[in-house]
Amino acid sequence: MTTVNELMSGDVVTVTPRCSVPELERTLANADVSGVPVVDDGRLVGVVSARDVLRRIGAAHSEAELVPDYYTDLSGFAHAGAASAARAAIGASVGERVDHLTVADLMSPAVISVAPDTDITVAARLMVERHVHRLPVVAGDRLRGLVTSLDLLRWLAGLD
Repeated sequence: MTTVNELMSGDVVTVTPRCSVPELERTLANADVSGVPVVDDGRLVGVVSARDVLRRIGAAHSEAELVPDYYTDLSGFAHAGAASAARAAIGASVGERVDHLTVADLMSPAVISVAPDTDITVAARLMVERHVHRLPVVAGDRLRGLVTSLDLLRWLAGLD
């Protein structure tokens, strides 16, 4: 039986709940990952991904578009650049709202995790059933590592 402990990465990039969204984006880009565990004082408290950021930006953008545009003129007499300026203002408003958020505002606190001695096939099944790409490996409430869908593919292909 192959366990998660044999495949997991022990050197895991993490963020804290107080991390800003721009800092989270830099962390994801620098580590070339799409999501990370959220750790507070060594305890696993959530997970956050680029998708969480995009979802929040999309929601903020939809909110901003609901605000009536003073410059919209359906008769066509408005200044040609007014609509473009209005869209830019909406974009700035969305960016400003998102930049003030923290990881705590975006993270999923209901973490799907496994113990180090979990059979890798059980972990794979859990990832498929729950539609997740990474599973934090925990002992108690302490993060010990991370197993990803890429780790599983490497193992399946005999590359690990």
